[in-house]
Amino acid sequence: MQAQRWEDTGKRFHPKTDRFVYSDQKWYFITREDGCMGPYESKEAAEDGLCSFLMELLEKNKICPI
Repeated sequence: MQAQRWEDTGKRFHPKTDRFVYSDQKWYFITREDGCMGPYESKEAAEDGLCSFLMELLEKNKICPI
């Protein structure tokens, strides 16, 4: 399992690869906080959605960067 990492720029996460699900021709990402999030038209869009979700958690001080 690949761990999530904070880039040097501090602006984007590298999502875990097993966090994404493809079902009924749509992409979703899974979180501990809110479960299954989506649908998204592409895996790239789901990755962007996950990054936005994580940035919101950071801004709300619910998670800390590693």
